[in-house]
Amino acid sequence: QVSHHRFMHPPQILLYLLCYRLLLVLAYSLAVLPGLLLCFPVLTTAKVYAGKKAREAVRNSTVKIAGRDVIATWKVLITLVLIPSLHFLYTFLAYFYGGDRMAVSYFFFAPFVCAGAIKCTENGIRVWKSLGALIVGLKGGKYGDDLLKQRNHLKLEIRKVVDEFGWLARLQSEGWTGLTPSDSFSDLEPPQ
Repeated sequence: QVSHHRFMHPPQILLYLLCYRLLLVLAYSLAVLPGLLLCFPVLTTAKVYAGKKAREAVRNSTVKIAGRDVIATWKVLITLVLIPSLHFLYTFLAYFYGGDRMAVSYFFFAPFVCAGAIKCTENGIRVWKSLGALIVGLKGGKYGDDLLKQRNHLKLEIRKVVDEFGWLARLQSEGWTGLTPSDSFSDLEPPQ
C-alpha cells in the first residue's frame, strides 16, 4: 500500500483521500451506535464469561497457552442464547411502552439494525487500517523510502529461509500449483 500511495498519487489527492476516509470512519462510527447499544449486554457478558472460562481452561491444561479456542466457543454459545432472549425482551419493552406498532416494527427491523452495525464495524476497521498508508504517503521523503527498503529486505530474508529449508520444493512435489520459484524476487536489492 505504501508504494502505491507514495508514487502513484500527488499529495493533494492523498490529502483528499485522507479527509474522505476520516469522514467515512466517523460516519461508520455513528452508524454502529444503535446496534452497539442494543448488543452491549451480550458483548460484555460474552467477553467476561468467555474470559473466565478461558482462564480456567489454561489453568487446568498443560497444552493451552491462551485458550482462544475456548473464548471463541463460549462467545458463540453465549450469543446463541442471549441474542434471541434480548430480542424478545426488547420487543416486549417496545410493546409495553409503545404499543403494537412499535413492537412489531422493532421485532422485524432490529435484526437489520444489528446486521448493519456488524457490517459498518467491519468496513470502519478496514478504512481505519488504510489511513496509515495514506499518512506515510503524505509524509513522503525518507520515511516512506526507508519503509520500502525494509520491506524489500524482509522479502529477501523470507525467501532465503524458504529456500534454505526447501519448503517451496516440498510443496511443489506434493502437488501444490501456482507456486513461483525463488528467482521471482531476483529484482529486489538488499538495503545499502
